[in-house]
Amino acid sequence: MNERELDRLSDAMLWGGPYEVNDQVIALYRGGRGILDIADGIAVGYQRYLMDVLDHPKYFNHPMHAFDYLNVVNTWVRNYDSPHQVKGPFMAVRFVNDAIRSNAMSPRDPQYALPSRLEFRAWADDVALDRALPELLERIVAQDAPRACALVDSYLDRTAERQQLMETITYAACHFQNDPHVMRNCTSSIEEFTHNQTSRRDDILRGYVKHQARYVKRAEDHAAFNLYAKYFDADAVTR
Repeated sequence: MNERELDRLSDAMLWGGPYEVNDQVIALYRGGRGILDIADGIAVGYQRYLMDVLDHPKYFNHPMHAFDYLNVVNTWVRNYDSPHQVKGPFMAVRFVNDAIRSNAMSPRDPQYALPSRLEFRAWADDVALDRALPELLERIVAQDAPRACALVDSYLDRTAERQQLMETITYAACHFQNDPHVMRNCTSSIEEFTHNQTSRRDDILRGYVKHQARYVKRAEDHAAFNLYAKYFDADAVTR
């Protein structure tokens, strides 16, 4: 998909309704785009909502589930042959759009407004590249989303390395116990990034960081992680 197609699809997902997103998927099919092309476009379109719109920690819940359902649909399309696969992108895009519109019914609370990640970009650029991932780990564990997001932006611009970045985000997520949604988001984000063929696939990592650094956890207790560190890895980062 080209940049214009990605913009139109993501705009419909964020600001449109069911008819608008359906129209975009139909237009892409008519333009010759394949099922997986459209599926990849939906995956990165969702990240715009994570990166640019969501701020209240509790409002990640419904969209998070929609992204996981998107991942299930895309996994099915990638791995199984079925005459019904053409319906997959419609299901995925409607999951996401429904969740976004549901959130929009709740008024935004200024108390939970986040500073822009751009405000911290100069700070992030001053962090040495070999210190960027340890610093990112600390910011995610501390639930400091603006700085964590600025760090991942800076890191993605400065290096082509991605595997260690994904491992760092996932390791940070492992600090939080009693919430399977955290690990499920890890799986969805890593799988969708790995398979995505669009020019915006790095946005999946940006959204991954925003989710892990902001989504309200069922428990921020690190007791289970600390127990692991005590008996198996004394050098594990525990904060």
